[in-house]
Amino acid sequence: MLILQTTIIGALVAIGVVLVYADEARVREREARDSVTAVAATVADMPAIRQAVESHDADGMLQQVAERVRADTHVDFITIMDRKGRRFTHPNPAQIGGRYIGSTAQALAGRMFTETYTGTLGESVRTIAPIFDE
Repeated sequence: MLILQTTIIGALVAIGVVLVYADEARVREREARDSVTAVAATVADMPAIRQAVESHDADGMLQQVAERVRADTHVDFITIMDRKGRRFTHPNPAQIGGRYIGSTAQALAGRMFTETYTGTLGESVRTIAPIFDE
């Protein structure tokens, strides 16, 4: 009888641990989504970013700005790209000029969206925000 009670208690504790871990993971993902959404919206709305994208980053300032914002906001990466998906910025400089891997259709239609996607930096929660002309 004691073995059965111990097994049942052990199983209940294990279930509780799994439920707490799953809830914690959901909370962390929600916080990540909120954070990257705020950063993406802010960067997309910066006049200097808009102008640099319109000029195809002729002076190369986008990478510097992206890295500064990334460091200040503690996000893992900020990728700024043109409408065709060509990257102006990336934490790995070898990826600059390459094609963005991921969804862009909603942003091209003018809508900001967030997804979990596996790209060149592994699995990430990312928000893609359109940059509008003034």
